[in-house]
Amino acid sequence: MSTLGLVALVVAFVFTLILLAFALLPPLEFSLAVGFLPADATPRDA
Repeated sequence: MSTLGLVALVVAFVFTLILLAFALLPPLEFSLAVGFLPADATPRDA
């Protein structure tokens, strides 16, 4: 039980970190990934 509980905690922790990363980083990562596109192609920023 303790092993399953530990694995569940680790999975939940990593899942939360990934969700936080997607919630906080997209403005940076998305801009870097789509930075090669013209500004007119990204109306979401406006």
